[in-house]
Amino acid sequence: MQTQKDHSKTRLPRRRARACFAVIFFLLLFLLADLMKPVVQTAKAVGTAVSGDALTASDAASGQASAVDALGMIPSYQGCPVIRGFFSYRGSTLSVDTRERFFYSDGYFRESATVYDEHLAMMSLCLAGSAMASNEGQTIHYPAKSNNVRELLDRIGCTDICVNTDFVTKPGEDTIGVALGRKTITLDGQDYTLIPIGIRGAGYEKEWVGNMKVGTEGDSEGFRKAAERARQTVDAYLKEYAIDPAHVKFWIAGFS
Repeated sequence: MQTQKDHSKTRLPRRRARACFAVIFFLLLFLLADLMKPVVQTAKAVGTAVSGDALTASDAASGQASAVDALGMIPSYQGCPVIRGFFSYRGSTLSVDTRERFFYSDGYFRESATVYDEHLAMMSLCLAGSAMASNEGQTIHYPAKSNNVRELLDRIGCTDICVNTDFVTKPGEDTIGVALGRKTITLDGQDYTLIPIGIRGAGYEKEWVGNMKVGTEGDSEGFRKAAERARQTVDAYLKEYAIDPAHVKFWIAGFS
């Protein structure tokens, strides 16, 4: 009997400990559920707002583009309509790209480039992602590698969208893929030419070799050559479309 009494004394603290643990566990679950409510509600609202595919460039040009911003839940930003839609970026498989939503507004460019704008930062991630070499059609189909960035530029209202030769051919040690377009934006009564520039990121193949070319003087030779090729593409674009550099806003994004 003494042995049984000793065992019961041992079990009692254990039961209390288990009961306390259960209470704490359920309190944590309750707290977590309460914290998740705003997130779930926001996700549902955003999911409802972005159901359907993107508005087209013609919609944007005609002033019909109006949607709900993912963060602010607003139809416009800095007095300019928000264009919503979906874009594609390089996926994790060898033949399929990934679709994701974007929210764009000309109002992102109202402030100086030195002023951080979280909405512009998010949209810049979209531009950089779209400029990754597409996986659609697998590796060998180089003419289609720029399809995603072309699509995104079109959907935010750009015209005269083009890519340099490096973006549609097999990458080499000193190549760099560049995609760009243009659109007229009006901010505070002043017209500007916005030129989005997407630099090819993932899928650049041998281009990484250029990073290793340090050279003997000045800047790193590999990076300098890439920068020069990108600038030549932009300069040629400005010349071809007679764009006034005094009223241009460049939006440049890239990855890796």
